Amino acid sequence: MEPILEEYMQNFGQKYGPEMQETFLNCHASVCTIEILGEEPWYWFELKTPGYPPKNFVGTYCLNGGNWINKQDKNPLDVYRREISEEVKDARIVSQLLVNAKAAGDYFSHVPKEVHGNPRQNDYNFVFSLVETNIDRYELAYKLGLENDFSAESLSRALGGVQQYPAAIVTLQQFKDGLERQICWGYDQIMSEYLERKHGFHPRIRMFEGIVVKKLESSPFTPFEERETLNHYRINPLREATDDKKLFSVPS
Repeated sequence: MEPILEEYMQNFGQKYGPEMQETFLNCHASVCTIEILGEEPWYWFELKTPGYPPKNFVGTYCLNGGNWINKQDKNPLDVYRREISEEVKDARIVSQLLVNAKAAGDYFSHVPKEVHGNPRQNDYNFVFSLVETNIDRYELAYKLGLENDFSAESLSRALGGVQQYPAAIVTLQQFKDGLERQICWGYDQIMSEYLERKHGFHPRIRMFEGIVVKKLESSPFTPFEERETLNHYRINPLREATDDKKLFSVPS
């Protein structure tokens, strides 16, 4: 196992007991950056709303995607394809998000309990696979019936009608001026690196302090069955049937 994961497995066992070491990873997620192409690129996020168990993340932006909870998903790219198809209820939009997708890498995220704020959860450790994709703004507006209104606000509202969760569009200028909302789960660090690499500026994002995000050697193409982390996921569809509700419950 990669050194960073071994280190956090040992730390988790010391903090919560040796029996917790083997399943120190909560889950494996697949998430994506969605760039909306136009004169100025915009970015499509999910908005976390009241009732979300990690209460400190309510009102924050989150990358679109979801968790590995289906044993039919053989690798993280399968998770991405399934999650996008389930979350976005417009096949025309889904097809573009799938055909334009490219694997960007695997990461580890450590989120302390005091940061996520869920009283029913310990420190949250997970691996996530990152996918980058895009869709043309005018094509998206046409599919949503917005030919005469291309504003970020109208697009956010329209996407809320076809997406499983509330949507939020953030402009490149907002990243330059400074975001009012934060980005959860360590994805703030991902977006900061992404925008600096792609657009050559350091965005003004209020980072969550205490979250550690590290790049891993595996990739989204690596099958779950071949991963050294396989037996360390607490949520492991190959071991038992599961659902998202278990992700935020007290470990047993």
